[in-house]
Amino acid sequence: MGSVGRYILNSKPNAATLIWTAFIWLCPLLLCAQKKPLENRHYPEWSTDYKPRMSRNGEYAVYQLQHKWLLYNLGSSARFIKELPAGEPEFMPDSKNLLLKDAQDTLHIYALNKTLTEKKICGVGDWAFSPDKLIYIKSADKSLHVSELSSSSETVIGNVASFKMSSDRSRLAYLSASDGKSIGTLNIKNPAVSKETVFRDPVTEYLLSANGRHIAASTEGSSGQIEISLLDTYKETQIKTTPLLRKLGAYGLSENSFWFSPAGDQLFFMGDSLAGPEKDTLNKPNSPVEVWHYKDRELQSMQVNETGQAEKMTAVYDLGKEKLQIINHSGEDAISVREINNNGYHLVFSRTTVFESGWDERNKVSCWLLCSSSGKRTAVFQKVGIPFHTQISPDGRFVIWYDNEKHAYFSFSISSHITRKLDLAAGNIPDFTGEDPSLSSSPPYGLCGWSKDGKTFFIYDRFDIWQLDPSGAAKPVCLTARWGAEHRIRLRLPSAEGSSAAKTIDPADGLILKAFDVNTKESGFVKADFSSGTALTTLYMGPYVFSDLTYSPGTGSYILCRSSENEAPNIFWSGDLRNFKQLSGFAPQKQVNWMTSELIRLKRHDGSWGKAILYKPENFDAAKKYPAIVHFYEKRSDQLHSFLLPALSRAEINIPFYVSNGYLVLVPDIDYAGDSLGRAAVKCVQPGIDYLKNLDFVDEKAIGLQGHSFGAYEANFILTQTSDIAAACSAAGLCDLISASTTLSLDGKPHYTLYDLGQMRKNRPVWQNPESYIRDSPLFYANRISSPLLLMHNRNDPNVNFDQDVQLFLTLRRLQKPVWLLQYPNSGHFAYAPDEKDFSIRMLQFFDHFLKHKPAPVWLSKGIPASRSKIDSGLEYEVTPD
Repeated sequence: MGSVGRYILNSKPNAATLIWTAFIWLCPLLLCAQKKPLENRHYPEWSTDYKPRMSRNGEYAVYQLQHKWLLYNLGSSARFIKELPAGEPEFMPDSKNLLLKDAQDTLHIYALNKTLTEKKICGVGDWAFSPDKLIYIKSADKSLHVSELSSSSETVIGNVASFKMSSDRSRLAYLSASDGKSIGTLNIKNPAVSKETVFRDPVTEYLLSANGRHIAASTEGSSGQIEISLLDTYKETQIKTTPLLRKLGAYGLSENSFWFSPAGDQLFFMGDSLAGPEKDTLNKPNSPVEVWHYKDRELQSMQVNETGQAEKMTAVYDLGKEKLQIINHSGEDAISVREINNNGYHLVFSRTTVFESGWDERNKVSCWLLCSSSGKRTAVFQKVGIPFHTQISPDGRFVIWYDNEKHAYFSFSISSHITRKLDLAAGNIPDFTGEDPSLSSSPPYGLCGWSKDGKTFFIYDRFDIWQLDPSGAAKPVCLTARWGAEHRIRLRLPSAEGSSAAKTIDPADGLILKAFDVNTKESGFVKADFSSGTALTTLYMGPYVFSDLTYSPGTGSYILCRSSENEAPNIFWSGDLRNFKQLSGFAPQKQVNWMTSELIRLKRHDGSWGKAILYKPENFDAAKKYPAIVHFYEKRSDQLHSFLLPALSRAEINIPFYVSNGYLVLVPDIDYAGDSLGRAAVKCVQPGIDYLKNLDFVDEKAIGLQGHSFGAYEANFILTQTSDIAAACSAAGLCDLISASTTLSLDGKPHYTLYDLGQMRKNRPVWQNPESYIRDSPLFYANRISSPLLLMHNRNDPNVNFDQDVQLFLTLRRLQKPVWLLQYPNSGHFAYAPDEKDFSIRMLQFFDHFLKHKPAPVWLSKGIPASRSKIDSGLEYEVTPD
């Protein structure tokens, strides 16, 4: 207990003491009451992008705040050292220097020692560094400098326009500024200028292979033809004295679309079709006509949008065998050729219309394995609906993928051509394909990495991590021994700064895992030790949201971002992920009337329980009567401790703004079962409405409803089933599932996939289950709607057709129900800038009028004639006569 508390208990209070004590206790309340509510605007100054970075030895870290960088010596206590100017800081590999170029083109070199010695180089253009050298161009005289930071040794080359460095930082190539036609090379470790290679035409782009041996350069002649030449820096002469290639069959090379493989032994090219416009024929129609044919693989509406787009091609040149191979042909896509080393193999996919893959076999995906050395193609799989995570194993022995229709992982042996369905049932993996059984296209939880030897891979289920063997020799093993499922804690691998999603995992080293408790919504970290069996230890769990980790392996030093519902994101340092030291002090929420969040359990009418978040203002007073808005979109209770940013309302209400301005906001989760969408929404939302009505501090006559897109559809349906809503706003929602499922989007794509496989969860077309479509369509029950309804929907909405809200508006208008429709010609599925400002004002005026009994603005009471819509906003309030 604090000193004030001890004084009260141990002494006899007098009048002065009582007054002073009352002041101390009431002061925080008075300060809270004096805080201003949020304004109806964007708050860009609230956004944070710390971009934390750490030296390799784990002793130093920098992060960005308000366009400045702050440098810390982590040591044992994380001590602030210096504020650095705006720029992009980089730690040298040896952790001895920090480099940063500011907006005035001054390169700052900070020696990471006790005195933090600083050296400045002015007028710097491009710059880079190797393990022990600094490379930069002086803008004034275009001189290239290769300097040793530990000495005064320096190599200078004059008249350089630009340079490129190999990924292993061993060599660089530079382009002459005199004519733009000469490329030279340097060995960075022992700088010695090579003989420059002169091209016939100016060089438009050039790059080095990973080890710096080869240079690829593109030139463009007077005819506009792009040519690519290949040089060998290890030899005195070029590999090719003439351009490597000008075109590939019917394809021309795309500008700047070439790259080396990670191993540097292959060069890839991207090409565009050279086919020109069709010539006139005798059969040319007198007027343009679209012939929609039932045998078309792709709808005419989609074909029209693709007309004029060049067909893309990818090719590869094997530097060792000097052989060129086209990877994909017309109607195919090639992937996995840029980022990873596939041991000379590449995956080629049929280009399909995924929007129709649920029913049209022609639009299912096929995959082939191409050997770039032989040009041989081997079928991996044929006609798969929606494959996920298709990739070649790091050891080059298998292709793996997840078949979304069969809810299983498969492997394909590259040597034996044997396809195996990996026996997940043998491992008894629970909750593997998602938490929503009503969603037939639910994707897997994800592939998180490969073992160090590349022979096994790791996947997530809802809570745990599993290890699978693509050879099928070993059964699936739960790496985390079902600890996550047992404790209802979701375990995931944190991503290090700059790492890819699928990483190399070595369980022998132990793992640090991010943890999320699905019941309490707390987050933290768990340590997994596999040295003797499997042992998981909770390092920390708390009511926060944690970012991924920035760390240097083996240093035991971590930088991370932590936030909560009432704490803005801030940078913390930890040496053990149990104790955290706050480094930044960003707290804009303390200047306004902020909010609190509370996890609520709602008992539903069928006896089941659901979750919801109740947001209250910071200056909440239980003696008052508050208006409340119920807002929803599928499940959002996991956001209990998320720090929500204030902003304009583009389609959904901005929760911090409404709560700060005196509203309570309830966000219930919606659980789905079967194909009864509308009734699922009523089942889960109505208990939330009832909960609010039973609270003494809620005005039961001032409960509103708001949703956007799928949430707007649910709001429309709920309005047909309850009379408890005083006012509702629905943005870009559906009302008639029959017409919605059989129409096209603005870009010509059919909507029915959303119903057959997607979010609308019908799983069957309308003619197979018309009752379900009708039962869940608010339009057929519009006569039951009694609440004032504000609709916002735009003609250029690419996701939900504008006609949907027009249908609902016309029906309610004919029924003489209070309904308004806002349409912004320059916006789409959301209200874009500057329309978002207008919509934010009108939605607030709408709710303020019906839930707070404020006067109605002119647009709400009288409307705005079309002839005056560009003149009068109608946002002003009518002057009420005395």
